[in-house]
Amino acid sequence: DGLQHLRRRDSLLQQASGKHHDRALASLLAARDLIPEDYNIRKVLAEQLSGAGRGDEAAAEMLAAVKINPADPGLKGGLANLYERLGQDIFMAVDRSFAAFQRGGEAKAERALLRARLNVLVKRGYLADDRLTAKGRLAARLNAYEIPISELFWAGLFEDLAPPEIAVLVSGIVYESRRGDLHERFDSALLGAVRNKAVKRLRDFNKAEETFELEPSLRELDFGLAAAVGAWAAGAPFAELRNFTSSQEGDIVRNFRMMVQVLRQFGEAVQGHPSLPDRIAAALALINRDEVDAERQLKLG
Repeated sequence: DGLQHLRRRDSLLQQASGKHHDRALASLLAARDLIPEDYNIRKVLAEQLSGAGRGDEAAAEMLAAVKINPADPGLKGGLANLYERLGQDIFMAVDRSFAAFQRGGEAKAERALLRARLNVLVKRGYLADDRLTAKGRLAARLNAYEIPISELFWAGLFEDLAPPEIAVLVSGIVYESRRGDLHERFDSALLGAVRNKAVKRLRDFNKAEETFELEPSLRELDFGLAAAVGAWAAGAPFAELRNFTSSQEGDIVRNFRMMVQVLRQFGEAVQGHPSLPDRIAAALALINRDEVDAERQLKLG
């Protein structure tokens, strides 16, 4: 029965994907009613409702997403987008929403939580004068790892990196080691300096959250796959990657494909930069080949 619910949920999300119309909203509302504690449904529904001009409902759904998974940094982009649409009215929308009415006294605490999260975005330069800044607009264009990528980009940490090094840095954002995994050390003088700055940058974001009495939401960068990524970017066959990591082949492919998605979105988000889109495209091409290329694998059967 649970599996049927998940399949139905996935079907409804697929129907709504990339669409902004009544039928898409109907699919998302049905999915929410099916599994009300599903974080992804609540987050996507909030974004769709905001785009449809239904601010009160969007605010209620965004708060629901915050409550279900408060540590997800991906919420920040959606919250910033919603704030730009509603401004200070976002707080009145929370108060007016049916969900806030139902919660009674909890609405005050949720209003304070919302204020704290917005204060973090202001402090870190994503919002100013009730509007998204350039940094905020970058985060809003990304659907995954919005805050880590925006923080590192705004610190200029991608500026001097060649395509293979960009791939390695993105792997540090995406990858999360499993207990017991063993990895070959990856040595690079340039990346070593960038890594130290990147770690500090994300810790600074977490400190900003703690300033407003929020739990830190960004995990440490994990460069466990860095040596394998470097070898793959240099053209090594997939079978040789076992020399660089004990991670299972399926985990390697899954993480590499996530890197491909992130690189693709990142490249689109920074169009207009004089050189970075081309270097990101080159990094993507280095990773998205052979066993990692999902489209190619589908054609091969």
